[in-house]
Amino acid sequence: MIKNGLYSLSATAHDGTAAEVGGVLILRDGQIHGGDAFAFYMGSYECSAGRRQGKMTSQEHTPTERPMAARVQYIGFLGT
Repeated sequence: MIKNGLYSLSATAHDGTAAEVGGVLILRDGQIHGGDAFAFYMGSYECSAGRRQGKMTSQEHTPTERPMAARVQYIGFLGT
């Protein structure tokens, strides 16, 4: 189970770009909200038997020159 709260986000691209981003996430009852200086995040997650999985959308709110393929990105994740 993930406790409701404020979390930091650190992500590295695995598509050959040298992009690394960070931001904050608010996790509350299976919902994800958050953002950074250039994008906001929304999504959902679930936890079961020590495994976590979810999906979220990252959408740019302030124009940037970051090397992103799209200004709206769909992100899936899973782990333990």
